Amino acid sequence: MKTGALWMTLLVSVSLVGSSCGNKAKESAKSSNPSQAQGAKNAGKAPPPAQVIPAPAALPKVGPDGVATRFPAVVKVSPPAALTSQLKDILKKIEDKQYKVRREAYTGLNGLVKVHSKDMVLARFLVTSGNSRVADYAFRILNNVKSNPDFLAVVVSLMGHPSDFIRFRAVGLMSFKVSKETMAKAMPFIRALLKDKSCVVRREALSVVTTQSRRGRKVPVKALQAALKDECPAVRAYAMMNAMFATDPKKPDAALVKQLSEAALKSDYAVERCAAMLGLGRLKVPGAEKIIAKGFTMQTVPTLVVRYLSSSGVRPFSSHSSMPACATDAMVALTGKHASGKPVDRVKYWMTEMAKKHLARRPGKGFCLGRRDCKQDAEVCLNMRCKPYAKATSAYWKYVALKHCEAKRPTTKWYNFISDAAVKAGFGLHWNAEWKLRLFLRKKDPKAFAKKEKAIKANPLCPKTIHSRR
Repeated sequence: MKTGALWMTLLVSVSLVGSSCGNKAKESAKSSNPSQAQGAKNAGKAPPPAQVIPAPAALPKVGPDGVATRFPAVVKVSPPAALTSQLKDILKKIEDKQYKVRREAYTGLNGLVKVHSKDMVLARFLVTSGNSRVADYAFRILNNVKSNPDFLAVVVSLMGHPSDFIRFRAVGLMSFKVSKETMAKAMPFIRALLKDKSCVVRREALSVVTTQSRRGRKVPVKALQAALKDECPAVRAYAMMNAMFATDPKKPDAALVKQLSEAALKSDYAVERCAAMLGLGRLKVPGAEKIIAKGFTMQTVPTLVVRYLSSSGVRPFSSHSSMPACATDAMVALTGKHASGKPVDRVKYWMTEMAKKHLARRPGKGFCLGRRDCKQDAEVCLNMRCKPYAKATSAYWKYVALKHCEAKRPTTKWYNFISDAAVKAGFGLHWNAEWKLRLFLRKKDPKAFAKKEKAIKANPLCPKTIHSRR
């Protein structure tokens, strides 16, 4: 009797354990495969439609002269489906009034572009955002997808964009790492930009046309000759540096030589003077030595800043770190003689050679061509000499007076990077010398500094010769 009761108890316990294990197995199966459960729930429903990306507009036909007469339209696209919410949040923050919020948004956009560095759809969306700074991120992507089948059509359409910043960046993409077939199809549209209303676009288009033509052993003579008459100094300067391709180097055109000589001596823009000297040197014009030697006395940087027409941004164009360095390269091109050493040593060599002919002064003790040649946070490069802050204060106050006069002048489309006031005060080769001296004087005696600055600005005694390119 006891044995039977024992067997009954064992059977009941086994059955209970089995039923509990079966229930747990079913529950685990349901929890371990939720997608199947969701799929069963959505059975019979249509899947979400795939994102449709419109193709870029086809390239229009080119005229018989090989120059495009119109550009394809820019086709707007929606953001990538997976990034829609993220991009919406970023673009909203970019328009925020608080700087910290905008900075956070640009940091997020930078990270997004790094992860999706070859996403053509993302690039097409960003470039049509209406914000030039956001569009700049699109060109980082476009630079990585030059083998994409849509690359040519997208970039050519951007060459006709209303913003000259977009047009400038689009042309710049064609300057390197582009196949010959792609370049051949894009060249008619790039040539059309040689007559663009924006200086920055014309300058970039001329650079691409000249470089690509030289690679194909075809010199764009007409383009360079037309550029020599351009109103923008940046365009003229590029043509002058490549003047040997616009004329016969053995018998240079007399009018071209005259233009280069006058620009090297009289131009208001240092970048044009530098380019003209290089042009004379590369053409090996007889008597050019005297003209080029003038560059060793010019205490400024040959950089021109050009304003965009469609935004408040600017674009600098430069070829050398200083005018004496430019004159050195021009002398090398003219004579074929090379000097070894650092840039400052090469300039010293040629200044010494010119001093022997009484065409320049000898470089003295403490000679400098910029802030890097002087002691940091202790000296400034003043009139080609490294001077301690305490011995450069009089030059600073001269700069303050001249700069106050210069600030009253109207703005222009382009201007010299180094102001006329800085050049006249002796700071032309040290672009932030006045700022360094300002900090030094304010720290030394704040009350005396404020009093003198107020007095100078109240009665600056502006000279009649001061002018500005701002």
